[in-house]
Amino acid sequence: MIISHRKKFAFFANQKTGSKAAGIALRMAGVFDDKDIMSMQPFLGTRTARFEMPHRNLNGRNTWKVDHMTPQEAIDEGYITLDQLREYDCYAFLRNPEDRYLAARVAMQINRYGAISKGDNPKPMSGTCPPQHVFFYVGDEQVVTPLDFDNYEQGLRTMIDKLGGINHLDLPEVVQQAPAKFIKGREVKYDPQLHREDEKLYRIMKHASNNQQTS
Repeated sequence: MIISHRKKFAFFANQKTGSKAAGIALRMAGVFDDKDIMSMQPFLGTRTARFEMPHRNLNGRNTWKVDHMTPQEAIDEGYITLDQLREYDCYAFLRNPEDRYLAARVAMQINRYGAISKGDNPKPMSGTCPPQHVFFYVGDEQVVTPLDFDNYEQGLRTMIDKLGGINHLDLPEVVQQAPAKFIKGREVKYDPQLHREDEKLYRIMKHASNNQQTS
């Protein structure tokens, strides 16, 4: 999570959508300072080393939880208000719900963290992976603009251009892989009804994107 009241900007890190790489790219744009709110964003490297993006102005909060904080949680913790969310440029990446579900299952099996998103009531395993729509709505009001995970580099450029930062020559790209529908020999089934709100938001985003391309 990144919130800059100076820039009237917020980025919310929706799990399994390249949010950590996006956080690094945004910091490298050279527009934030020590007055801005940023989560730590740890990265596991090898068994003997890891690196972390430093955190700022989190009021003593657990940085792991702040990393993937939703807009409602950010309001509850006093980092931002609903009126500010309405006024600011607020973004998060949105991924095909089935692909994200399968990515969470793979992470749960291989890395032993994560959870299966199940509609409004995700069942925690050894961590949490809430449904995607909670990163875009406060109650029934959409306050965060979805960026298409399938067009990841363009999403990064949209945010960096909005911030007026350095537009890097080389930005992270998503390497598309076929979803792993079988994990450790056991089939993983995706039920769209359990993700109906995510599916609805994803269709709206894709429809708006298609209209922009044809206009």
